[in-house]
Amino acid sequence: MTQAAKRKDPGGIMLLGMLFIGAAYFALGGSHQLWQRITYVQAALPTMGHVVTVVQWDQRKGYSQEWRHIRLPVVAFKTRTGKTVDFTLKHTQPYEQGDSLPILYLDEAPHAPMIDTFEEIWRPGLLRLIFGLFLLFVSVRLPIWRKQSLWARLKQQK
Repeated sequence: MTQAAKRKDPGGIMLLGMLFIGAAYFALGGSHQLWQRITYVQAALPTMGHVVTVVQWDQRKGYSQEWRHIRLPVVAFKTRTGKTVDFTLKHTQPYEQGDSLPILYLDEAPHAPMIDTFEEIWRPGLLRLIFGLFLLFVSVRLPIWRKQSLWARLKQQK
Protein backbone atom coordinates (compact mmCIF):
# COMPACT_ATOMS: atom_id res chain seq x y z
CA MET A 1 0.00 0.00 0.00
CA THR A 2 1.36 3.46 -0.93
CA GLN A 3 1.91 6.32 1.49
CA ALA A 4 -0.95 8.33 -0.06
CA ALA A 5 -3.35 5.43 0.41
CA LYS A 6 -2.38 5.12 4.10
CA ARG A 7 -3.19 8.77 4.79
CA LYS A 8 -6.61 9.59 6.15
CA ASP A 9 -6.92 12.57 3.80
CA PRO A 10 -4.92 11.99 0.59
CA GLY A 11 -6.74 14.90 -1.09
CA GLY A 12 -5.43 17.40 1.46
CA ILE A 13 -1.99 17.54 -0.12
CA MET A 14 -3.54 17.96 -3.55
CA LEU A 15 -5.75 20.79 -2.27
CA LEU A 16 -2.75 22.56 -0.76
CA GLY A 17 -0.81 22.09 -3.98
CA MET A 18 -3.64 23.53 -6.06
CA LEU A 19 -4.02 26.46 -3.68
CA PHE A 20 -0.30 27.16 -3.81
CA ILE A 21 -0.21 26.94 -7.63
CA GLY A 22 -3.22 29.27 -7.85
CA ALA A 23 -1.58 31.66 -5.41
CA ALA A 24 1.62 31.69 -7.44
CA TYR A 25 -0.30 32.18 -10.69
CA PHE A 26 -2.31 35.14 -9.43
CA ALA A 27 0.44 36.76 -7.33
CA LEU A 28 3.08 36.50 -10.04
CA GLY A 29 0.60 37.47 -12.76
CA GLY A 30 -0.52 40.52 -10.79
CA SER A 31 3.07 41.51 -10.02
CA HIS A 32 4.02 41.16 -13.68
CA GLN A 33 1.01 43.18 -14.81
CA LEU A 34 1.80 45.93 -12.29
CA TRP A 35 5.43 45.99 -13.46
CA GLN A 36 4.27 46.35 -17.08
CA ARG A 37 1.93 49.19 -16.11
CA ILE A 38 4.68 50.98 -14.17
CA THR A 39 7.02 50.88 -17.17
CA TYR A 40 4.16 51.94 -19.48
CA VAL A 41 3.24 54.93 -17.29
CA GLN A 42 6.89 56.02 -17.01
CA ALA A 43 7.34 55.98 -20.81
CA ALA A 44 3.87 57.24 -21.78
CA LEU A 45 2.93 60.71 -22.93
CA PRO A 46 -0.17 62.35 -21.42
CA THR A 47 -2.85 64.04 -23.52
CA MET A 48 -6.57 64.67 -23.49
CA GLY A 49 -8.97 62.67 -25.61
CA HIS A 50 -12.62 63.21 -26.47
CA VAL A 51 -15.45 60.75 -26.94
CA VAL A 52 -16.41 61.19 -30.60
CA THR A 53 -19.22 58.63 -30.69
CA VAL A 54 -20.69 55.73 -28.74
CA VAL A 55 -21.10 52.40 -30.53
CA GLN A 56 -24.27 50.66 -29.33
CA TRP A 57 -25.79 47.25 -29.94
CA ASP A 58 -27.87 44.63 -28.21
CA GLN A 59 -26.54 41.18 -27.46
CA ARG A 60 -28.04 38.06 -25.94
CA LYS A 61 -26.27 36.95 -22.78
CA GLY A 62 -25.90 33.51 -21.22
CA TYR A 63 -28.30 30.59 -21.12
CA SER A 64 -31.24 32.78 -20.19
CA GLN A 65 -30.81 34.62 -23.50
CA GLU A 66 -31.57 37.95 -21.84
CA TRP A 67 -30.81 40.98 -23.93
CA ARG A 68 -27.89 43.11 -22.82
CA HIS A 69 -27.38 46.64 -24.10
CA ILE A 70 -23.71 47.31 -24.98
CA ARG A 71 -22.31 50.86 -25.18
CA LEU A 72 -18.64 51.25 -26.14
CA PRO A 73 -17.29 54.80 -26.43
CA VAL A 74 -14.96 55.67 -29.31
CA VAL A 75 -12.25 58.08 -28.14
CA ALA A 76 -10.04 60.26 -30.36
CA PHE A 77 -6.87 62.11 -29.37
CA LYS A 78 -4.00 63.92 -31.05
CA THR A 79 -0.43 62.70 -30.67
CA ARG A 80 2.56 64.96 -30.15
CA THR A 81 3.15 64.96 -33.93
CA GLY A 82 -0.45 66.03 -34.62
CA LYS A 83 -1.72 62.68 -35.85
CA THR A 84 -5.31 61.90 -34.78
CA VAL A 85 -5.79 58.42 -33.33
CA ASP A 86 -9.14 56.91 -32.41
CA PHE A 87 -9.85 53.75 -30.47
CA THR A 88 -12.82 51.96 -28.94
CA LEU A 89 -12.82 51.29 -25.22
CA LYS A 90 -12.84 47.59 -24.34
CA HIS A 91 -15.46 47.80 -21.61
CA THR A 92 -18.83 49.48 -21.32
CA GLN A 93 -18.19 52.87 -19.76
CA PRO A 94 -20.61 55.64 -18.73
CA TYR A 95 -19.01 58.19 -21.06
CA GLU A 96 -21.11 60.24 -23.45
CA GLN A 97 -20.24 61.93 -26.73
CA GLY A 98 -18.15 65.04 -26.11
CA ASP A 99 -16.71 63.91 -22.74
CA SER A 100 -12.99 64.60 -22.19
CA LEU A 101 -10.75 61.84 -20.92
CA PRO A 102 -7.10 61.80 -19.80
CA ILE A 103 -5.10 59.54 -22.13
CA LEU A 104 -1.66 57.95 -21.88
CA TYR A 105 0.01 56.67 -25.05
CA LEU A 106 3.44 55.55 -26.17
CA ASP A 107 5.04 57.69 -28.87
CA GLU A 108 6.16 54.59 -30.78
CA ALA A 109 2.74 52.87 -30.41
CA PRO A 110 -0.07 55.46 -30.27
CA HIS A 111 -2.59 52.82 -31.42
CA ALA A 112 -2.45 51.20 -27.93
CA PRO A 113 -3.44 54.01 -25.53
CA MET A 114 -4.87 53.75 -22.03
CA ILE A 115 -7.34 55.89 -20.13
CA ASP A 116 -5.38 57.56 -17.33
CA THR A 117 -7.56 56.49 -14.40
CA PHE A 118 -6.83 54.26 -11.41
CA GLU A 119 -9.48 51.74 -12.49
CA GLU A 120 -8.03 51.36 -15.98
CA ILE A 121 -4.34 51.27 -15.11
CA TRP A 122 -3.87 49.83 -11.63
CA ARG A 123 -7.00 47.94 -10.55
CA PRO A 124 -6.59 44.76 -12.70
CA GLY A 125 -3.03 44.08 -11.49
CA LEU A 126 -3.80 44.97 -7.88
CA LEU A 127 -6.83 42.67 -7.76
CA ARG A 128 -4.80 39.79 -9.18
CA LEU A 129 -1.97 40.41 -6.72
CA ILE A 130 -4.28 40.71 -3.70
CA PHE A 131 -6.19 37.54 -4.66
CA GLY A 132 -2.89 35.68 -5.14
CA LEU A 133 -1.61 36.83 -1.74
CA PHE A 134 -4.90 35.75 -0.16
CA LEU A 135 -4.58 32.28 -1.71
CA LEU A 136 -0.97 32.12 -0.55
CA PHE A 137 -2.03 33.03 2.99
CA VAL A 138 -4.75 30.34 2.96
CA SER A 139 -2.39 27.71 1.53
CA VAL A 140 0.16 28.43 4.28
CA ARG A 141 -2.39 28.70 7.12
CA LEU A 142 -4.60 25.75 6.15
CA PRO A 143 -2.26 23.06 7.53
CA ILE A 144 -1.90 25.04 10.77
CA TRP A 145 -5.68 25.40 11.09
CA ARG A 146 -6.15 21.71 10.39
CA LYS A 147 -3.50 20.77 12.95
CA GLN A 148 -5.08 23.02 15.59
CA SER A 149 -8.45 21.50 14.82
CA LEU A 150 -6.97 18.00 15.19
CA TRP A 151 -5.51 18.92 18.60
CA ALA A 152 -8.88 20.31 19.71
CA ARG A 153 -10.60 17.06 18.69
CA LEU A 154 -7.98 14.97 20.50
CA LYS A 155 -8.43 17.03 23.68
CA GLN A 156 -12.19 16.58 23.51
CA GLN A 157 -11.81 12.80 23.25
CA LYS A 158 -9.79 12.62 26.47
